[in-house]
Amino acid sequence: MANSLGRSGDAMPVEEYLHVVKRRWRPATVQKSETSAMKLLIGRFAKDKSGVTAIEYSLIAAFASVSIVAGAFAIGTTLSATFATLAAAAG
Repeated sequence: MANSLGRSGDAMPVEEYLHVVKRRWRPATVQKSETSAMKLLIGRFAKDKSGVTAIEYSLIAAFASVSIVAGAFAIGTTLSATFATLAAAAG
């Protein structure tokens, strides 16, 4: 049974293996097109402004939630003091 390099049986000599690897290696033009495709993708990502809107909405939501928690904490402290006063007066 032949292996993926076209030989069967024993291990392949290093020189022959390197020859096969070099023969199967893609030409530089393919690598350049992959590089330019990556540059194009990164350029599109940098120009896309739809993420900015999502960030703005998330900042607004974070500010609102912090405000709600702070307000609830302040009201809770005030209510606790009020109920403590009523309990002391009733007790």
